Amino acid sequence: MHHETHTLWISRILFNFEDISTLLNKLTVLPSSTLSQIKNLRIGGRALFLAPGTFVHRREYYSHVWALKFLPELSLDRLTVLGVKDGKENYNVLDDLIKFGHGWRELNFISQDSSIFGFARLDVNASTGAPLQRKPQPSYWNEVLQRQDGADSQCSVTIYRSVESGAPGSVMDPKRRGIFEQEVNLTEEDPTQVPSFGRDEDKQLMADDEVAKEILVVVRRGLNADISGLDKSPYKGADMQKWANGKAWRKIKSEWTLPDAKWKPKAIEFDSYSDGDDYRWSNDSKQQASIT
Repeated sequence: MHHETHTLWISRILFNFEDISTLLNKLTVLPSSTLSQIKNLRIGGRALFLAPGTFVHRREYYSHVWALKFLPELSLDRLTVLGVKDGKENYNVLDDLIKFGHGWRELNFISQDSSIFGFARLDVNASTGAPLQRKPQPSYWNEVLQRQDGADSQCSVTIYRSVESGAPGSVMDPKRRGIFEQEVNLTEEDPTQVPSFGRDEDKQLMADDEVAKEILVVVRRGLNADISGLDKSPYKGADMQKWANGKAWRKIKSEWTLPDAKWKPKAIEFDSYSDGDDYRWSNDSKQQASIT
């Protein structure tokens, strides 16, 4: 009996990682039978930056979805991502996860503020090299998900926004948040020009008292959606496996440096908390949140 039940605890706890490299260091060495039992995982929102050898001035950017490709056996009930204080990076990470993600039934993306839906068009997207321009949300992401999972699959993207400014954790309380939706009048758009929506900063949303309101994006895959990551090809987007040629994470890490290591805390912190879902936001703009 003990042999059959001694790993049941794995599916009942939250696995929390501050960054992608730490997650890969710990989980890529586990057997697939163990990985498949993990059901609740949380990770910081900063993307992974790699530099070849010691040449730290050249950095390759990889968002979470491409790092998780190294863990195809994951079958999470919930993946939670705690964003960074950079709306453009948060949007890019979340956009990749919705379009190319695998290994989770539900995704919760928590943003420290509302800039994820208010930033101006970015000429060069770090992930693809193409421009990054916001789409009206959640309607656009719902369309993407329905194309993947089916219009009748009950897949959904729902956005919640805190009603309180500068109140960490408030967006997780149903009594302190509301539904957030962006609308655009397509009849006013000129199809020959760059769409006006997302081209400029949303001044109302980016106002001081408004931008400081937390955002929670809840993404639910369709009932019969295939969330497995066992099919590793064809590679899409900025997939590390395009150039890794089947190399394991341990080998990649030995050949490439992690220039973002300077953003990690210099000392180990021991937190005191009563709820594993609690979090706090760092005052450092280059750090994301951690457990309280």
